[in-house]
Amino acid sequence: MRELIHDTDQLDALPPGARIVDQGVRATKTDDGAWLYETGMFWEPIRFPVRRIK
Repeated sequence: MRELIHDTDQLDALPPGARIVDQGVRATKTDDGAWLYETGMFWEPIRFPVRRIK
């Protein structure tokens, strides 16, 4: 699955465990809805679109 996400409403609708690529960096949605990036930091995507990869 490689759908494009265009806004925060679409991000919020994704289930925990969903993975995205945000400006070339991968992130996973945690159980509490935060985005954990592969750098170990928690961020909320602000530049769209992002790509859902799982």
